[in-house]
Amino acid sequence: MPREVADTKLQKKDLQKSYNCNSIFLQEFEEVMEKFEALEKQLSLKGNQFQQLQADHEELQGGFKTVEDERHNVQELCDKLAGDNEELLEDNTVLGEKKWPLKTSARISKHDVPRRKWTESTWKTSEL
Repeated sequence: MPREVADTKLQKKDLQKSYNCNSIFLQEFEEVMEKFEALEKQLSLKGNQFQQLQADHEELQGGFKTVEDERHNVQELCDKLAGDNEELLEDNTVLGEKKWPLKTSARISKHDVPRRKWTESTWKTSEL
């Protein structure tokens, strides 16, 4: 029996050491799991931030496309106005030639331009 008692005590010590090691490992495992859960939460937050940034980026891209479309529309209007301006300049030149024919030097002298004589009656009506 003493041998059995000694074996039992030895087994008890081994079990106690094993239990102590297991509890240390369990404690370390719990700490690692807590760290893992904290990192998982951070990753989730970063993922949400990334999704928000991606949505903002898409919104900005849409705004940029709108600005580009408007710039294109403005450019088309400018081109149209430039064409209209050229037509008006041509019409004005034609009308000017009919009204005041250009001399051979292609200059208009001050004597070619009709002057309006200002009188007191025309001055008063022009102020109205």
